[in-house]
Amino acid sequence: MDMAKADYHIKYMETEPIQAGLPTAPSRDLINVETYDDYLMMVSPQVHQNIFALEKLQTSFRTKRLETFQKTHTLQRRFHGVAYQLENKLHELSKKIPCYWGRILNISDLNYNNLADANALKYLSDVVVESVPLVSSTLADKTPCLLALYRVHFIFEPNPLMQNTEGIKSVYFKVCGYNNPDMEMLEPEEETDQPILWNPGKDPRVSRPSKKRKGNMPAPKPHVIQSFFHLFDDLKHESEDGEFSQVIESAKEEERKMHFKILMGFINELVDNSISFFDETIPNRAAMTSTYQLDNDMQNMELDDGGSDVSNESSEDDIVEIEEVPQHLQAPPDCTAQ
Repeated sequence: MDMAKADYHIKYMETEPIQAGLPTAPSRDLINVETYDDYLMMVSPQVHQNIFALEKLQTSFRTKRLETFQKTHTLQRRFHGVAYQLENKLHELSKKIPCYWGRILNISDLNYNNLADANALKYLSDVVVESVPLVSSTLADKTPCLLALYRVHFIFEPNPLMQNTEGIKSVYFKVCGYNNPDMEMLEPEEETDQPILWNPGKDPRVSRPSKKRKGNMPAPKPHVIQSFFHLFDDLKHESEDGEFSQVIESAKEEERKMHFKILMGFINELVDNSISFFDETIPNRAAMTSTYQLDNDMQNMELDDGGSDVSNESSEDDIVEIEEVPQHLQAPPDCTAQ
């Protein structure tokens, strides 16, 4: 703020707006003014009084919206306290339905056609949302706001794939009372409080395709594939160094935004309305063309390159080594009724 504007601000900000008479059409000179100093010379102090009065009113509106959000959040937490027994009943009943959460996620946008995912998600027994009381905070520009924090607990049955039975994610954002859908959740962030620890060879985020080679061809290496369980990657605290660190960090920022969106879906829709997303008519497994089978098919195409001109006679150099799909993925997840 330059000195001219500061002088006007000090002089008029505490003054009540002056009632104007009939509106007059602004002059062409005022519309086409080039500098702020020229503008100050062309308008009366009454204009500045009204501008600052509007700014104060806007702040008052924002404060009221913030108070309303706080009351609504408090009522929601109070409701969950009153409905505690009902929520417990909901969680207990859902645990008695085989592969309840596995089936829900199998038909959602989070199904990445990963058979290892389907096999691991059959052990997901419950998803619990923990709401934390609002905390007073500020934005980076010191604007007053409230900090909202939620924790999402993904609880698994003891199983041969994982070393632990619970993954915990936190999401938080700030609310400042702006009447703008794009500014309802400011500075959104997500963190991994408790990652899922996998037993050797059981991580569904990594493909271990069949090892096939012809002659001196190298065996295919394991590689990262799409998986629901990337949701538990700690993207915030793992920094990158090197030539492409900026590009990698930018990609991780976009992935964190996607994780935040997914977790808010659990908080606002999936957990309280889970039965609406459950469909027992759809099998709880990835499509037959799983990631592993796609890997094998691609390798077969490479090995058979050459078409009908390839001789059917084999030699020692043509031996193809095959490693079967991991034992725990050879059969569909067992979701038979209990």
